[in-house]
Amino acid sequence: MNQNKNAPLNFNAQTFAHDAEVFYASLLKKLSVLGFSTDRKSMWCDHLCFRVATIEEYEFYKSHLQNFGTLLTEAPVNGRPICTFKMQNFSSISLIELPAPKSGSHYTTGFEHGEFVVAESFESIKKKFPSLKFTLGGNPMINPELCFRFDDSTQVKFHYLPLDRVIEIEKAKITDIVFDFDGTLMDPNQAYNLYAGVKDLLIELHKKNIHLHIWTGRDFSSLQSILKDQGIKHLFQTISCPNDKNRKPQKENLQVSFNTENYKTILMVGDSPVDMAAGKSIGAICVSALWDVSTNALFDVQNSHIQAGSELQFMSIKDFSQFVFNTLQ
Repeated sequence: MNQNKNAPLNFNAQTFAHDAEVFYASLLKKLSVLGFSTDRKSMWCDHLCFRVATIEEYEFYKSHLQNFGTLLTEAPVNGRPICTFKMQNFSSISLIELPAPKSGSHYTTGFEHGEFVVAESFESIKKKFPSLKFTLGGNPMINPELCFRFDDSTQVKFHYLPLDRVIEIEKAKITDIVFDFDGTLMDPNQAYNLYAGVKDLLIELHKKNIHLHIWTGRDFSSLQSILKDQGIKHLFQTISCPNDKNRKPQKENLQVSFNTENYKTILMVGDSPVDMAAGKSIGAICVSALWDVSTNALFDVQNSHIQAGSELQFMSIKDFSQFVFNTLQ
């Protein structure tokens, strides 16, 4: 659906849906030719981006798309608004992104790119296709993206999360954070000391009335001793350790019950795939603590976390702290 700039604007829902399906099929074909596996286990198309040339077209398509779908969000990004719609009666793609044009940039009205959720790390993709010219973009904390442009200027963008889940995380009202202990809060290589910055983070979260919890594979006695020595035992509402019947990731092992329907309020933070599985079992936003992973091991660790359900990955406690406090504002 490419509009002649001199022609009057018109909108036909069936034509728009058909054009979306044709564009989607063309992207899959191009990816297959390059050697990408396009089965749903490897990647799936989360949404398509429909570009417009003018603000007038943006308002026109926005008003019509609202008649055939639900406006999930309209938010400013890089100085102009972007709408996301959940469409009705689209067979392959349910989400459509509609960005207003950036000032000073030229766009052709029509479908421009597709965004795919992948089940492996960006580094893994780049390693498999060393001859392709990828670029990194997006929000590096919540929604990083790996981009590739075809010769005809259409694009694909790879993500770890679907757009509607990103929107949920951006709107999240965090009330509880569940931490793993070894390798997440405590540095096992430093004589049972906390990682630098952890104690300050926990104290600030406690001051903001965030409920803090520990869910660990460590035995209760040694954990209690370390928490007491570090002067942080009082910061945690609950401590969950393995017992004869249950252990992480079984949620029955938790000493607190969460309303799993209210998943927008809980973070699960850990350094292993087991922690990601644990987070999924309680409906939490799953956060990978990768601040103690070597550069050589990062490739494999990221892949294992993503496959286990990791939604956000942080390489430093500083970056994680920034994300959390931005979310709490």
